[in-house]
Amino acid sequence: MELPRMTTRRWIIAVAVLSVTLGGYRAATRLKRNRDEFLATAATHVTAETYYLRLVPSSEASEMHKRMVALELAARELLSPAPRDTALGRTVELAFGLPEGHSTQAEEDDHNRFREAQARAGATALMGRSIANAYLHRQTGYHQWQAEYHAALKRKYAAAAAYSWLAVAPDAPPPK
Repeated sequence: MELPRMTTRRWIIAVAVLSVTLGGYRAATRLKRNRDEFLATAATHVTAETYYLRLVPSSEASEMHKRMVALELAARELLSPAPRDTALGRTVELAFGLPEGHSTQAEEDDHNRFREAQARAGATALMGRSIANAYLHRQTGYHQWQAEYHAALKRKYAAAAAYSWLAVAPDAPPPK
């Protein structure tokens, strides 16, 4: 069988078919590469969103809150005036053979200094609790903000992967 003769017209048609085939292959591989990159970026943002969402209602934060509430209750108990005549005081007085209710001026001064130290310790504990609560509140807000940021980027890149031939807008700056 004899091959057809290659005329100029046939060469132009062959080159056109070859260029359309190669161009289509190149465009298809570019779209697939873009889609894979967008899916990888979306997966990264899914991981980051999951990480920050786990930090928002963390059990450590709730445990810290419980400890702070217990500390506040203990501090309030320290700050509340305690009666001078306690069972321990009566036991000490009986052990040393002192009459009940017996106290000297020096003992009264020691007792007053001790109560003042207790009051300062309670005030310090309350201040520590308020500082810890403020920090916890800021951290919770920050983690929620980060989770929302990464969720938005996840949606953006998942949509970009579905339509990989469209241009993608630049990312918003991350929250600070």
